Amino acid sequence: MTNNGNFLFTFYLFYIYDIYIGGFTTLIGQNSTSTYLVDVSPKYSSSVTAASSCLRYVSAGVMVALSVKIDEAIGVGWTYTLISSFNILCIIPVIWVYFKGEKWRNEIDDDDEL
Repeated sequence: MTNNGNFLFTFYLFYIYDIYIGGFTTLIGQNSTSTYLVDVSPKYSSSVTAASSCLRYVSAGVMVALSVKIDEAIGVGWTYTLISSFNILCIIPVIWVYFKGEKWRNEIDDDDEL
């Protein structure tokens, strides 16, 4: 009985950790993208903020609607693994912008000077 209790504790601890990683990566991706978009286009900062918030809320609604169906099809563990993997993949463009963003901003500034 003790071994089964330890297994269940480890099992649920993994899912709690997975939920944390999924939520954290979502916050990193969405907040840094929103901040970058406002920084790039200061003239349209309110429009960028509104579009970013709209996208965030629509994606949350879609995920709520889809997660129940996905959960029923593949199970809770694979659902959270799939969602966390998707969130981690969404961070890749943010990292790409981190390394290439200055070059892109300079090119835009050079075009504006013409």
